[in-house]
This record gives sequence, structure tokens and C-alpha cells, in this order.
Amino acid sequence: MPIIDPRRWAGEDFIGSSHGGAISRRTLDWLLSIQAGPFFAEPIAVNVAEITREERDKLEAARDPLPGVTPPDLEAFIQNAVN
Repeated sequence: MPIIDPRRWAGEDFIGSSHGGAISRRTLDWLLSIQAGPFFAEPIAVNVAEITREERDKLEAARDPLPGVTPPDLEAFIQNAVN
């Protein structure tokens, strides 16, 4: 698994190619809220060892849901998908 360097990230929600890149948490929440699928998502590693407070704040903002989007409870969503 590659490790993302947040200092090289411009704040976009889609990172890399359309068929094998990464997405932000807020994008995942949006996709789940509209019941998009099928797709596969797994956490990515982000190196935060040497980032500034400003860079950390920008990174944390990508976890906030988009306005008007109510993300589902991930544990319940996964349980429903498995059953």
C-alpha cells in the first residue's frame, strides 16, 4: 500500500486515476449516502509525521461531510451489506 504525502495533496476529493485512485472520507460518505455502488474502499496510509498545523487542518477538513450529506453509520452499513 502506498503512503500518501499530504504535503503534495492539493485538497481534491479524487486522487489518482478514475479506476484505481483514492477518495476522501467526505466523498466516501457522499457515495454511501446516495447508495452508489458497487465499489471497494479501504483506508489509505497518510504520513503525518512532519506536517504543519495548517496542513493537518486541511487534511482533517477532508473528513468532514459535505453540506447536506448525512453519511450512514458505517458499521450498520457494512452489516447490512454482509447479510
